[in-house]
This record gives sequence, structure tokens and C-alpha cells, in this order.
Amino acid sequence: MNNFEIIVLVVSVLAIIISLFTIWLAMMFYKLYTQLSLLITEMTKGLEMSTLRLERIPKILYNQDIGLSESSTKDSQAGKEQKGQENKQHPDTIGSSQIYSHENERKMQDKRVFSQDFSSENNIEI
Repeated sequence: MNNFEIIVLVVSVLAIIISLFTIWLAMMFYKLYTQLSLLITEMTKGLEMSTLRLERIPKILYNQDIGLSESSTKDSQAGKEQKGQENKQHPDTIGSSQIYSHENERKMQDKRVFSQDFSSENNIEI
């Protein structure tokens, strides 16, 4: 055996050791991933249960459910997007008094929708 064959043999043994170490690390990371995944799942369940308990408090205390329906929140979001588009398209043509009047009308409409939803949502099961 000459020096070149000895160097090749040592390098191949080192490559095998490094590959075994890499396989061991992959298995350890997989174990940690599964443990953390189960932990996060349990934490999510606990958070969901806490949320349900908090949602029941107004019903217990006041015999009413407090919340917004999805339609009112979508309407208010659509109004904000439409207002933003109007401001982008016509910044010079809309006067400040018109902007304030549009905002006040939208706020009053949101208050009316919220009060209607608040009074009509007394029988949601939690």
C-alpha cells in the first residue's frame, strides 16, 4: 500500500462516519418535530377551550351573546376599501366636508347594523 491508497481509505472512512452522523441527526430532528407537533396541537386545543369559555361569559352574565355578524364586518370592510379607492382616484375633487359627511354616514350605518345584530343574536349556541 502506498500513501495515496491510505489517504483514500481514511477519507472514505470519514465519509461513512459523517453520513452515519447525518442520518442520526435526521432521525433526532424528526423525533423533535413530532413531539413539538403534538405539543402545539395540545396547546391549540387548550386555546380553543379557553376561547369557548370566554365567549360564554356574556351569555352567563347578561343572558345575551355579544358579537358582530360576518355580514356587518364584511360590509364595513367593503366600505373602507371603496372609500380608499375613491380617495386614490379623485383626491382633488372630493372636498374635506364631503369626506367628513361620508365618514359620518358610514359610522351611523355601522352603528345601526351593529345594534340590529346585537339585538337579534340572542339565541346562538356555544
